Amino acid sequence: MSAADQREARGRAGAREQVSLLEIGTFLIGAALGSFIYRLLVEILLELDVVLKEPAYDDAGARDAVLQIGPWVALLAGAGTLLWAVRRTHEHASRRVIVGAALLGAGIACSVWGAVDMHGLGLYDWEPGSPAGLLDVVYHGAGVIVAIVGYALMAAPPRAERDAEIQRSRRRDT
Repeated sequence: MSAADQREARGRAGAREQVSLLEIGTFLIGAALGSFIYRLLVEILLELDVVLKEPAYDDAGARDAVLQIGPWVALLAGAGTLLWAVRRTHEHASRRVIVGAALLGAGIACSVWGAVDMHGLGLYDWEPGSPAGLLDVVYHGAGVIVAIVGYALMAAPPRAERDAEIQRSRRRDT
């Protein structure tokens, strides 16, 4: 029985649901990848003159250090957690849960970095004359949507259970 199946069985029985080490490791790797993607996206937007650097952008040394080192730390911690989980606990999880955890981590990382940089620290803003409201929704909303899709993948019941429910539903309808 996979970790997702075990969680589902505990959830139906009313037991407290626990997050597996595989999900934690994959989430950390997803957060690292989301941070790398965010950094790349900001550089592209700066090159395309879509965003305007604020004077504080050049003075954001601590933020730059965290954005440079943090993703690598998360990547190493996630990889270490995954290796430990697989070798020591022999955990198994479905691809759906693994992909969901990675998407959840990436979406949260992109959304948090974007909100902190743009609205918290005021490091950059949209170029004057651009549809700032629409760009904010797309820019920040993309990370939120990725995180929601990741969570939905993780929370969905295992395929065997879904297939059985569909079969029961079809039998009731006939």
